[in-house]
Amino acid sequence: MGKKRKRFVSHYNTYFEKIYRYIYFRTGQNRQTAEDLTSEVMLKAYEAYEDFDQSKNFGIWIYRIARNHLIDHYKKAKREIVSLEDAEYLLKTDEKIAENVDTKMSVERVEQALENLPEQHKEVMIMKFFNDMSYAEIADIMNLKESHIRVLVSRATGGLKKQLSFLT
Repeated sequence: MGKKRKRFVSHYNTYFEKIYRYIYFRTGQNRQTAEDLTSEVMLKAYEAYEDFDQSKNFGIWIYRIARNHLIDHYKKAKREIVSLEDAEYLLKTDEKIAENVDTKMSVERVEQALENLPEQHKEVMIMKFFNDMSYAEIADIMNLKESHIRVLVSRATGGLKKQLSFLT
């Protein structure tokens, strides 16, 4: 096995679950769609790996591929990206979100609040809190400035809190 292929296998093993989780949440927890799209993303990455600049961050590169693939997928399907639905699962899988949300709140209230966030806010919440990405990584993936990402995360957090206060 060649050096580049070994490196790709190592990256694949590191990022497969992370990319799957990102896609899973962006597709409304549709397991079959997430599996299919994740496989397609990994195949695209494998096919383009020869051109990947090894001095760059593989994680940012693969997330860009995943994000662009999702955009293409929904353009083809002519529908919007489905938002988050399973808040109970999210609260159980990510302690950071659980710390920011009163865990005594009903799952329905949290789910409804997440549904009401703008798509870009949901996307940064997924990357920041569910995939534990840095502001810089998110900025690179979304082709935005890091300061803009910080503002988006702040607004998304504020929007979530505001939505939850309306639902009490």
